[in-house]
Amino acid sequence: PYLERFSGFLNGNAPRPQLPVPPAGSSMHLALFAGMYNCTRPAGDTEEREEKCVTSLIASLAIRPERARARCRNKERHKCAPFWRNCLSERFEAGLQTLKPEPALLVSGLAQERLLEAQFPNRGTRPRFTFVPAAAHGEDGHINLDDVRPEQMIRGGAHPGAEASRKVRHRMRVPAVDVASWIGANFRPTDIVIAKMDIEGSEYNVLEKLVAQGTLDRVYLLQLECHIHPNPPTGGGVRNCAKLIQKVKRWCADNHHQLAVLLENQATKGYDSLSTPADYFPFGDFVPTMT
Repeated sequence: PYLERFSGFLNGNAPRPQLPVPPAGSSMHLALFAGMYNCTRPAGDTEEREEKCVTSLIASLAIRPERARARCRNKERHKCAPFWRNCLSERFEAGLQTLKPEPALLVSGLAQERLLEAQFPNRGTRPRFTFVPAAAHGEDGHINLDDVRPEQMIRGGAHPGAEASRKVRHRMRVPAVDVASWIGANFRPTDIVIAKMDIEGSEYNVLEKLVAQGTLDRVYLLQLECHIHPNPPTGGGVRNCAKLIQKVKRWCADNHHQLAVLLENQATKGYDSLSTPADYFPFGDFVPTMT
């Protein structure tokens, strides 16, 4: 529901909606909000552990000090994750409870109606934003999403569930659209298509289909978070990120297509310069502490 309202705001048709929770796409992203809402552990011996970690990495891996420090801080952040994650969940408990499915967005045919709108060029004088209320996938239909609960929403979102999975937790069945075929049918190799893909395991279906149908050359830049998916929604066993990226790059080389691939948390942070924690955050009952 928030994204629907935010799209209306971007199109100039509605006021900007208030954020109910930190807009984090992952645990690492969420960690950046912890200090703003007093959800970090007391310093204690954190600095001493960090210096020992840095010294050890420099000696064992012969890497630059700034890179070693970044690794060590990330390690420490994950070590404290249960504390700040639970703290933020408590801070925004009221906002989390508002994150519920919107029946109007699950109406049959709405996703295809939005895709039809998006396939026609924008003839207006301002940018156009189209929100398609469906999961990105390699086939039209429906997929299962597991872990659809408020506590999971604060750290990124739900996970696709396998059809035959016996461990069903907070499952929801949602519409899915064949993004690969839609891209292939509506764009040409000369178009500039930028795909930011963080779709919880469905990147295998989408990218493999683009390769199979020979339309990966429609994509100019791919910003990708690839997931090692042990139980993909369509079966097939464990999926391997390195093999997927290798297949994409091999197709591009064979077909003389220069595709820029940016991997999240390596080449990019996963959010744009206007969406940093310092620029884009909720107030709620807690005013963030800015440093």
